[in-house]
Amino acid sequence: MRNVRIIKRISIGPGSAARWLVAGAPGALGPEQVLAGLAERLRGEGVALAQASVFVTTLHPKVHGGCFTWRPGRAVEVTEVRYAATCRDDRESAFDRAAAERTVLRLRGAAAGGGFSEALFQPLAFLSGETHVAAWMTRRRGGFSPDELAALDTVREPLSRVAEIIALRRTSRNLLDTYLGRNTRGRVLGGAVHRGDSEELRAVIWFCDMRDSTLLAERLGHAGFFEVLNDYLDCVGGAVIDNGGEIVRFVGDAALAMFPLRGVSAAAERRACSRAVRAAREAMVRMEVLNGGYREQGRQTIDYGIGLHVGQVVYGNVGAGARLEFAVIGAAANEAARIESQCKRFGVRLVVSDRVAAAVPGCWRTLGRHALRGVCERRELFTLRRGEDVRAPGAQGLLAGAVAGRPP
Repeated sequence: MRNVRIIKRISIGPGSAARWLVAGAPGALGPEQVLAGLAERLRGEGVALAQASVFVTTLHPKVHGGCFTWRPGRAVEVTEVRYAATCRDDRESAFDRAAAERTVLRLRGAAAGGGFSEALFQPLAFLSGETHVAAWMTRRRGGFSPDELAALDTVREPLSRVAEIIALRRTSRNLLDTYLGRNTRGRVLGGAVHRGDSEELRAVIWFCDMRDSTLLAERLGHAGFFEVLNDYLDCVGGAVIDNGGEIVRFVGDAALAMFPLRGVSAAAERRACSRAVRAAREAMVRMEVLNGGYREQGRQTIDYGIGLHVGQVVYGNVGAGARLEFAVIGAAANEAARIESQCKRFGVRLVVSDRVAAAVPGCWRTLGRHALRGVCERRELFTLRRGEDVRAPGAQGLLAGAVAGRPP
């Protein structure tokens, strides 16, 4: 009797993986759920999937793209990568080739790697002209069958449409985070896009400024000064972000940031002030490291000042016509800038108001009461005690503790 091999037919009819994608992947709340839902549906239709990956590039200042990887019985793994090679699992340049040549690639046997019998790379062509890649792997002897290949080909176009929608949303969030900050991004996407949209809030206001930047720019030229400026802003701005603050805007070599109170209690004010002070001390440590490197290279070090104050501000849209920006407006913001200007007067890197010092006691020395330009009442100002200043002997261990997250 002649041997007969029966191949199971795969249904692409109603309820199939392809139709689920065409319907917009109902029930999937994000890209991880889309990939998991699609992979499980394909397996339910008889496709012997052992792994599935989708790599999508994005517009982001640090991240090249995202790689989403599904394996049976496990949560989808998401890896942010700088290059597609990180997501390739050493399978030559299949991801790059499939994207560049817009062609389906099949790696079989040892070339598939990872113990797979076949790895299939599909280009996902977006309407924008971009091409991204989906990869399907199997361990079935002989690789994918013709019917399995047909099923995978059927989902390619609808997956491209769904992936493009997700990628556009991701790109919009990345760009808004980059240019506005995460908190403001949420407001914009929530509909706060009209001039005058605003709210009153209580926050710790941070203002920092670089000293003698005009002379530095003349000495270094545009390219050299931009490098120094970005080094400086990376130190101070990174400390703000890492401690839960939000940078409202960069004004040349100055930065305005805020740490909104999470609540209206005295405890909420203490927590916000603690985050702001911790960020300031961490920024000082980062700047000391940066300046140390500059000194070793024979380069001019950067001088700067940081001022902190807490109070009521208005946060919202201002601008001209359709060109708007989110701004922090109020006496507290003005006072923070005036307080920072006292750093140069007293030869210190950090000056805080009496309100901030009262909320985070134990590490201050008074600078006395002073009249600030444009502020009616004289205000007592404080700076770190000499034993806790970043430039003081023995201060490195203390401030390194602030970097590690210990309260100041």
